[in-house]
Amino acid sequence: MGLTLSGTPFICIGEYWPKNRFPDRWADDPLTKMLTWNKKGNLQKGIIEKLSNLLYKNLEQKIELDNIEVIIPVPNFNGKLTRCAPPFAQALAAIIRKKRNRKNCHSYDDVLRRVDKTRMWWMKAPERRETVKNDYDVAEYIKTAENSVIKDHTVLLIDDIRTTGATSDFCADLLMQYGAKQVIILCIAQTHQ
Repeated sequence: MGLTLSGTPFICIGEYWPKNRFPDRWADDPLTKMLTWNKKGNLQKGIIEKLSNLLYKNLEQKIELDNIEVIIPVPNFNGKLTRCAPPFAQALAAIIRKKRNRKNCHSYDDVLRRVDKTRMWWMKAPERRETVKNDYDVAEYIKTAENSVIKDHTVLLIDDIRTTGATSDFCADLLMQYGAKQVIILCIAQTHQ
């Protein structure tokens, strides 16, 4: 388990090999292939469950899963819940409820919102950290005093691929700012540098 610049714990399960720098590894690596299919919205339900079980097994070894109350995905710009992080958040919450006999672990796809798309894949870390501030926000109902979805809860924030960490770090900071007790970032893969 690593720590972000702000001290938020993060976990990455594997590596993602970018096509432009590692074309052979990109074509051959099973996790990279699955994440690429997922980005395009072509990942089958069985593969999502397989990857979610892998996430569960890794998390079980690194954190106390009974402390996780809320699972929130980093949102997509177009709002599609069938690709990137949302399907993994839903599947992981279901696995935790089933395997740990818990009813109080839920996934919420509407807590974070992607409001713009100013960040581009080719940007370096400083640019990404600056532009991400324009791209994400919390839902209006989270900004109210009655917010009970994340307030005083331990939140697991899921992203599919971590490159510079700008997106997941900023989203984690937003969740803390609006009342989360603790945020743990889970990324399926870290981009190989």
